[in-house]
Amino acid sequence: GPQFHSTGSALLHGDASRTTSQGVLQPVPDPSAHRDTLVQLSHDLAALNTKEEIYDLRQTQIPAIKKCGDDLILMKHVWDLVALVNGAFARWRIIPWRGFKVEELKEDAEGLMVIVRGLESDGDRHSHWPVVIGLEERLDYFLTSLHLMEVLQNPMLQPRHWKMLARIAETSALPEEDEVKVSDLLALNLPKLGDEISELIVDAQEEAKI
Repeated sequence: GPQFHSTGSALLHGDASRTTSQGVLQPVPDPSAHRDTLVQLSHDLAALNTKEEIYDLRQTQIPAIKKCGDDLILMKHVWDLVALVNGAFARWRIIPWRGFKVEELKEDAEGLMVIVRGLESDGDRHSHWPVVIGLEERLDYFLTSLHLMEVLQNPMLQPRHWKMLARIAETSALPEEDEVKVSDLLALNLPKLGDEISELIVDAQEEAKI
């Protein structure tokens, strides 16, 4: 009946997460309520089928219930993955930038990217989910930022170059070089400053020759 179809459609097309104004992916509440709804729908359908069998009627079939169940399992998987990625970023952000091992963070981020892209290749049924797209974009942006963070570890850079970087990024909130954390550099939107950073490194290297 209408109850089956309206509820099933709502479950089928619901997003697995939402995004805050700060761009942080936030999972929806535990999907157990949706699971309970599906269980109830399955019981109601079974009861309806029993009555239809008694009166020798054609049995009602609603494939969307199973489809919703399959999607709900994946949604829970995605929900857990969002929490995993958010947790990883929380740990990465507080790492002191000076002397940190870029390769270790790169390996961790690439490992998470493999998992996310595995979701996208799941029959292409879920590649359109905003949360899956958002996870990949967030990790891709972080990997690009890591490359530029490594470039900024060039020993030729002097305090004046850091002041120049702050001006280029149009910020006055950049701490002293020894106090910079990964979060400080992420806040600069480094991928948008790739050309400027390259020029800054070249200038620093040329000045070192003088």
